[in-house]
Amino acid sequence: KKCRSSTEGKWVDLRALTIIAIVSLVIALTSAIYARRSAGSARQANRIAIHQERLKIYKALLSHVSALSAQGVALRKDEVWQFYEPAILSKFYFKPAYSEKLIQIFDDSISLIVRKAEWEDTTSMSQEALQELVRETHALHRATRDSARKLVQDLEPELVVNHA
Repeated sequence: KKCRSSTEGKWVDLRALTIIAIVSLVIALTSAIYARRSAGSARQANRIAIHQERLKIYKALLSHVSALSAQGVALRKDEVWQFYEPAILSKFYFKPAYSEKLIQIFDDSISLIVRKAEWEDTTSMSQEALQELVRETHALHRATRDSARKLVQDLEPELVVNHA
């Protein structure tokens, strides 16, 4: 069939217009499917990136637990400060409760270093005060180490991929 174009007064083949419309529809549907798959791929890539960052934080926690366990109150400053960045960045990758625990473990580790330095400077302390400081420092160490070990266990389920 042919019909007359209203703007130019020419005859137009309706079959050609129908074919063009169908081809346009197929192209639009194909584009929509591709866009949906691309969005799914982007979400998957984002999940993988987040998981990688979570693993880095978890590995830093494991390393810190190892240092706490192996060195006790003789923990070195550089080892504690290696844990600073992962602890602070954890708020972007974990639930607030986990992030707060990581930061608290870091803060307690810094307190351990400060207390150890205080007890090494025994010039202004009585023997009783020194013994109390040593006891408190060891208690803080045990509490920090145990808290870090517990957090390792709590984070493990958060890191399991596809619950395999």
